[in-house]
Amino acid sequence: SYSRILIVAGQGQWSSSLIEALELIQKKHHCAVAGDIISNIHPAAGVIQKHDMILMNKERKANLAPDLLLTFGQSVLSKSLKGFLQNAELKAHWHIGVDAGVVDTFKSLTRKIILDPEQFFNSVLAGQPNENEEQNSYHKAWMMAENEAKEKLSNFLHETGDGEFQGTAKIMAALPDDCHLHLANSMPVRYANYLGLTYKPKIRVWANRGTSGIDGCTSTAVGHALNSSKLQVLLTGDVAFFYDRNAFWHNDIPQNLRIIILNNHGGGIFRLIDGPKQLDELETYFETHQKLNAENTAKDFGLKYFFTRSVVELPDLLDAFFSSDTGAAILEIETEPMVNQQVFEAYKERFTN
Repeated sequence: SYSRILIVAGQGQWSSSLIEALELIQKKHHCAVAGDIISNIHPAAGVIQKHDMILMNKERKANLAPDLLLTFGQSVLSKSLKGFLQNAELKAHWHIGVDAGVVDTFKSLTRKIILDPEQFFNSVLAGQPNENEEQNSYHKAWMMAENEAKEKLSNFLHETGDGEFQGTAKIMAALPDDCHLHLANSMPVRYANYLGLTYKPKIRVWANRGTSGIDGCTSTAVGHALNSSKLQVLLTGDVAFFYDRNAFWHNDIPQNLRIIILNNHGGGIFRLIDGPKQLDELETYFETHQKLNAENTAKDFGLKYFFTRSVVELPDLLDAFFSSDTGAAILEIETEPMVNQQVFEAYKERFTN
């Protein structure tokens, strides 16, 4: 009875059977499926990963509001998506999951379905296909917007020279295909979400979300590396990294650990988000100015150390950094806060218009 169905995946663990079900639900029922990078549904063909960029455009998003919203998983990272769905005039919102305690993030919850999401989607797939032409058009509208956003992003990255955003793009492109990617809070998880893992279907993504603090990001990655044979890559910021240096206080640092630090010397997120960046008190009370680099930390704990101030140098450095012969290592990328701010504002302007 619904003609504009949108499925939104919150944070969750990688599941091949869920990915397969989401691919089939698009083909058979023409449902649009969106998910942040922390949802781990990026391997599913047709998943909307550029919703943050799509929803920056007011004219575009006016035509994409669903009448039925289906959600599953934990928290949603994208502020644009959350705001869009909170302001949409939904006819219904169903949340699917075995946890009965659900936060009504979008202020529209009408039904809780206490089922494993895979069970739910497979039961829907057992029914008749959706022949609703409006639903088909709705799905096509999302896919057209996704493809345009991907092209715009690609053009933007080719035109933009330096800074954290460009550096993160090169890191995401160079990630080994079968690694586990840990994303620290603040800008690393957001940069990674904007860029996505469209061409890296085997990578599994982890992040300490919830209160969205920087606590324990490094400790989590170290602990995971101790308990896994897979390469564990942590993308983190300088404040999160230095806050949790005791994560390395082990007799045996795991050799499958790689840590990449975006060091802008002060928690640069507050220059990039509306509110703090407009305040005169930004530098005094929001930013955490520090002059540290990670070289001494690497020496203290026996990790190999790589350093650069140039995004152009990154591809060659990343080849050596990710090599299995390298062992536990830190790659530190030092950037200028003002450059990062200029690039990010240019990025937002590109997608707003």
